[in-house]
Amino acid sequence: MLAPSDLVTTTRKLSYYIFFTDTLGPQTNAEIRKGAPGLAGPPIASLSVGNPISGTVSLTSTADLASGQLYVNIGTAPHSDGELRGQILPGGCCFTATLAGADETPPNSSTATGSGLFTLSRTSAMTSTLGYVISYSSTLTATLAHIHKAPPGVSSVPVIPFQVSRPISGIATLTNQQVIDLFSGLYYANIHSTRYIQGEIRGQLVPVGCASTYLPVARR
Repeated sequence: MLAPSDLVTTTRKLSYYIFFTDTLGPQTNAEIRKGAPGLAGPPIASLSVGNPISGTVSLTSTADLASGQLYVNIGTAPHSDGELRGQILPGGCCFTATLAGADETPPNSSTATGSGLFTLSRTSAMTSTLGYVISYSSTLTATLAHIHKAPPGVSSVPVIPFQVSRPISGIATLTNQQVIDLFSGLYYANIHSTRYIQGEIRGQLVPVGCASTYLPVARR
C-alpha cells in the first residue's frame, strides 16, 4: 500500500506484507529490485527475512513503481540470487480485519484478539484470488476458522473455510459475486474455539486500498 506524500520530505511510504509457500530451502534474503518483467535488475531496498515478510520502505520517487519497473525478489539457500519473484503492479485491493469477542453475535467476554490482512487480485474475467494472513492471541486455541457472509451484528453460515494454523494463511478463489459481497462489507472473519463454538473472535473485512476500477460487473 502506498501512503500519501510526506509534506516535509516529499517521500512516500510503501507498506508491504508478503507470505509464500513451498520454497526449496531456507530463505536467505528479500529485496525490492528495479527491472522490467523478465529482466533482472539491481536492488533498491532490502526487506526483512521471514515468512510472512512485513514492513515499510521509503520511496523518494514513485515513477519506477508507477511504470511497473519494481519487483520483489526472494532468495533461498539453493537459489541465493532469487527463487521467487513477483512484479509490483497496481490494480489489486487490500482489506483488513480486527477480530474481538465483543464483535461476535452475540458478544462474548473473551479477551483474545486477532488481526488479518487480505489481498485481492484478479485472475480472470470471472474469478479473483483472496490471499490472507490472520494472527491471533496465544490464549486462543482455535478449532475452526472461516469467512462468513453477513453485515456487522448479524451471524451467518461460513462461505470460505480456513485451515487452522498460527498464523492462519492461504489463498481462496472468489467468484465475481463473492467479490461484490466483499466490497459490500458482507464478509467477516471468524475464529471458533471449544469455549465459544459459534465463534470466539470476529472481525469485518474493511477495504484500505483499492484500485477504483477493480470491482467487477455482476453478470445476470
